[in-house]
Amino acid sequence: MPSLTDAFNYVIAVCNDPYIGYSIPERTTGTLGVNYVTYFDCSSLMSKAMTVGGYFSSNPWFNTDRQPGYMDRAGWIQVDKNGLWMPGDIVYFSKEWAGRDYGHTEMVYEGGTGKGKTMGAHGRSGRAFPDQVSIKTGWSYASDYQYLYRDPTGTAAAYKWHQSNSALDEYGDDMTANAYMVFSYFTDLGFTYAAIAGLLGNMQAESSINPGRWQDGHGPGYGLVQWDPASKYRNWATSVGIDMDDADQNGDGQCQYIDMCEDVGQWGSYGGYSYTWAQFAQLDSWREATLAFLYQFERPSTPHTENRLRYAEYWYDILSTGIWYGDGGNPSHNEFMKSMAFISDLQRRLVIPGRH
Repeated sequence: MPSLTDAFNYVIAVCNDPYIGYSIPERTTGTLGVNYVTYFDCSSLMSKAMTVGGYFSSNPWFNTDRQPGYMDRAGWIQVDKNGLWMPGDIVYFSKEWAGRDYGHTEMVYEGGTGKGKTMGAHGRSGRAFPDQVSIKTGWSYASDYQYLYRDPTGTAAAYKWHQSNSALDEYGDDMTANAYMVFSYFTDLGFTYAAIAGLLGNMQAESSINPGRWQDGHGPGYGLVQWDPASKYRNWATSVGIDMDDADQNGDGQCQYIDMCEDVGQWGSYGGYSYTWAQFAQLDSWREATLAFLYQFERPSTPHTENRLRYAEYWYDILSTGIWYGDGGNPSHNEFMKSMAFISDLQRRLVIPGRH
């Protein structure tokens, strides 16, 4: 069964990938999880996303001229563009409608009435490379587009973290979903895959990448990185209005607070490691990143270094190959995505000061 969540998550991941830009001649080369430049144009990104979502058995690589026919055959429905725009909807205009020599299409990231914030491949036109394929910060309006398409089920894409007060299954759906959330958050801040793998390796050792987990069920450690005592995070979270029982707020808030570690005195020089937080974010070795975060942030009494390195290597392999996003609609690459939903921008749901 097709999954709008899979398609939606894929577009967000592409937009957050600094190595993917816009090109018409190379429109079918876009690849996640690699450290070299690849490309989509507006319609090839929608075609790829719909294929990852299972709407096509093989990618038709439609262009905007052919897009309406393919969307009709996939069961997508045209809805009133002046009504509610929902995450995962696709907006479209033809070149004839716009009176231009090109058509255009994007996916809705954040909805509104007669408007939305969209994401996709926007073209070059003087844009910096990372902004050529990105999530827009401003609104698009009904007057900007000819059609608003919606998934056949009529539903919106959702956003969700997973948390509980027990260990998540190793590499199961919930753990992998949370790892994907961490990946997206820190990729958006410019962290390398190696640095993110180092974070994930430590988080898995500490909490099973579970923002709601208490040490031994009741503390004193808590959260993704097991702040000890929990008040190190809880006091700040309370001060900025985060509901720790809300998985979305809590997961995002913890990522935010980790990114503030140097500012709040939770990052130091220990064990022969003395990177600044900015230097850590740009490390190109997952092993070095794992050990740096272990000694400069975690500093546990029993480090269990081998486990942290093993976990980090696993996540680095995922990040560097991009296999968790699927390939050509192959369901075997997409199974974990069936139960997950993606992160909405922290700034959309929470007003938290200090984000870098």
